[in-house]
Amino acid sequence: MVKRAEKYTSHDIQNEILDIMALTVMREIGSVIRRASYYTIMADEITDASNREQVAVCFRWVDDDFECHEDFVAGCLQSGLYGSTTRTCSGRARHKCSK
Repeated sequence: MVKRAEKYTSHDIQNEILDIMALTVMREIGSVIRRASYYTIMADEITDASNREQVAVCFRWVDDDFECHEDFVAGCLQSGLYGSTTRTCSGRARHKCSK
């Protein structure tokens, strides 16, 4: 019997590969932001098409040529009214960008 080559097509494998790729991108964004002289974290609450409130988190930073950049780093469903979701979501984004 000849063993077939692995295809890595299961949902779990594909999701794990996507998670690894996303973490790699987030860490690259984090290293660029750490080198920047000026940066800020922006969080905004929005309502999507299905009428659910979500929080979007972006990093805005300035490079050595004084050009402004924005990177979307996280989106979370809003679960409370007092900003705890915004703090949690921005905290997760900062954690993912750190090494």
